Amino acid sequence: MCDNDTMKEIISDRLREHGVPTVITEKGIVALSNEYGRAVINSWDDCRRYLRYIIDAPAVFIGVQEGAGNVADVELYNLTEDVEGHPSGSTVSRQTLERLGFRVGSSHC
Repeated sequence: MCDNDTMKEIISDRLREHGVPTVITEKGIVALSNEYGRAVINSWDDCRRYLRYIIDAPAVFIGVQEGAGNVADVELYNLTEDVEGHPSGSTVSRQTLERLGFRVGSSHC
């Protein structure tokens, strides 16, 4: 297990690999992003959650399941890799991807 300062450096490097500038402070790593705002990151879980927020969902749009009556239409996506609770190849809704913290683009017409 590495010490806290070493872990901060490793997490900071990982964020910078994704183009997120960082500053290491006593409170944690401050991720600075003009597009996504600031976040203080203190653990791997924080890092994963932040990266999900800035990374597009690992999924391909496959269509819309039409709603009926009071039920709204649902955008459907096939996963291209495993995500929390869903294996690669599964079909999930846009709401599921957003609830998991992924950014869902509007690349379909």
